[in-house]
Amino acid sequence: MTVIPPPSGFLLRGLFVRDTAIFAIGVGARTAAIARNTVRIMIIVMFMVMMVIVLESIGIPADKLAIGLALIFAIDRPLDMLRTVVNVTGDSMVSVVVAKSMGKLK
Repeated sequence: MTVIPPPSGFLLRGLFVRDTAIFAIGVGARTAAIARNTVRIMIIVMFMVMMVIVLESIGIPADKLAIGLALIFAIDRPLDMLRTVVNVTGDSMVSVVVAKSMGKLK
C-alpha cells in the first residue's frame, strides 16, 4: 500500500496555506516594502496591486479579498504614523545625548 504524505503547509482560519504560498507572501511583502520606500506617489496603488496578486496566489476568495484590503489600509496609515513618531523621537534623543556628551549642551 502506498501512503501519500500530506502536503506541507498549515491551516489558517479554515484555509490551508501551502509552503509555496508562504514564500509568495514573503516575496510579495518584501517587494511592496521596497516599492513603498522608493516611490511615494504610487504607494497605495502598488501596494493594493501587490496584495491582490499575493492574496489571489494563495487562494483567498474574491469576496474576502476586499474586506482584507480594507482592514489592511485602515490599520496601515495610523501604524505608519506611529512608526514615524517613534523614529523621529529616537533620532532626537540620540542627537541630544551625543551633543550633551560632547559638551555642546549646557
